[in-house]
Amino acid sequence: VSNAGSVDLIVRTGTDQLIRGMMAVPTKKPQRLAPAVTEELFDVSDMGSINIQRGRDQGVRPYNDYRDICGLKRLTSFQDWPEVLEPEVKNRVAALYASIDDVDLYVGGLLEAPVDGSMVGPTFTCIIADQF
Repeated sequence: VSNAGSVDLIVRTGTDQLIRGMMAVPTKKPQRLAPAVTEELFDVSDMGSINIQRGRDQGVRPYNDYRDICGLKRLTSFQDWPEVLEPEVKNRVAALYASIDDVDLYVGGLLEAPVDGSMVGPTFTCIIADQF
């Protein structure tokens, strides 16, 4: 993380090692962000908060709207969220948002259990598939 945003190493050594490393090193599930990113990347904020605020600043619609766009069932309550398996997670999100319709896309998408054969849940799968 101390070299985040620095291209000096890539310029000096080329991209071969970087690409080999990306192919060989297993990744963590996207539901969990590494503490180095969430707590230490920036002095005053974490990457998750920055991504949430960035989405709000850019006018990204709420998570439930994207479920609807993707042909998924629109949620009516926090407890009616089949892609989030842990009741405690649902309760925590309910404590942070006034309504299920207020949940940010970034938050809702990261909380979904991955679709079989994928690293992301159904909403992000739909969005990514639409991009390609």
